[in-house]
Amino acid sequence: MSATTDTISKPKGGWWALSPLAVFLCLYLVTSLLVNDFYKVPITVAFLTSSCYAIAITRGLNLEQRIYQFSVGASNKNIMLMVWIFILAGAFAQSAKQMGAIDATVNLTLHILPDNLLLAGIFIAACFISLSIGTSVGTIVALTPVAVGLAEKTGIDLPYMVAIVVGGSFFGDNLSFISDTTIAATRTQGCAMRDKFRANIKVALPAALLALAACGGGSSAPAAPATPKDAKVLEALNLYRGELSPLTLDSGLNKAAEEVAKMILSNKPLDDMNSYAEFDKAIAGYKNAEAYQPIGLSMNVETNKAAPRYVCQDDAKLMGEQLMAQTGDIALKQLKSPKLTLVGIHVFEYGSATYWVAVVAEGGKTA
Repeated sequence: MSATTDTISKPKGGWWALSPLAVFLCLYLVTSLLVNDFYKVPITVAFLTSSCYAIAITRGLNLEQRIYQFSVGASNKNIMLMVWIFILAGAFAQSAKQMGAIDATVNLTLHILPDNLLLAGIFIAACFISLSIGTSVGTIVALTPVAVGLAEKTGIDLPYMVAIVVGGSFFGDNLSFISDTTIAATRTQGCAMRDKFRANIKVALPAALLALAACGGGSSAPAAPATPKDAKVLEALNLYRGELSPLTLDSGLNKAAEEVAKMILSNKPLDDMNSYAEFDKAIAGYKNAEAYQPIGLSMNVETNKAAPRYVCQDDAKLMGEQLMAQTGDIALKQLKSPKLTLVGIHVFEYGSATYWVAVVAEGGKTA
């Protein structure tokens, strides 16, 4: 029988036929776990080794026939289709990332949703991106740096933020019609994509809704710093607090801090209650916010005009050290209160310099 014309038949090998898979898993996974790095052993090396092992253990055939039988199996139309799917899916995901489509989708999602739904926005962005590009890994790679940055700047628990990204990514990938795993599963099992979608959505959608409720329900999530300067000021304030729990930004208190900046920029005497009306409205409902003075504000006793006190700098550590050196600012000393949890920050230009003001509260806004 010619090794180039007919498929070679042989007796079934039983469980021994799965041993090449065991070789692949042992070589790749075990080695990676031992060295604590999944990139130490390239997956192509593990695949080539297990392929050579599969050819070597084939019995009853000469070397040419073994290679031919392996090639016939490897060139099966379903396997070749999966190869093309993996290649094209990776190319599409990388193209989308390079052209800025993923970042644009993330920014659009976060722009549409309010600050108190930040966590829900990250989850929805992960779902939408993975559903659109058909890859959970690509979505995780693209979105995790954004999520980590937000977690670091807002004080959200990092593992919690990453878990939101991973959950949303796998939800979208599970339902995407262009996902490599979806196409491979339907092709190998001989079912229609719409049938797989209907079966999957019955399981995935309720779980996603529960996760979304957990992300978006309850108290408001911390607001992301509007600018890098806001993030530097927040870091400096938390450095000043030392061992106390870090403050987190709140969009409502950001509005209150903006009203403080407006008082300064107006350069008018603050003689009547109307000067504080918008500020009082912004802090209304926050726990004991009215008991704390705005930070970064100084008053001229003679003119009753407000002026900025602290210059905003690029070095957060330097700003923190300068705050620690202040001894006569009563408003600043309020930051040492362990009851404080929230802060609002506004950075603004005054004269030829950049200043900042802050407003604090002990708890979130009540309904």
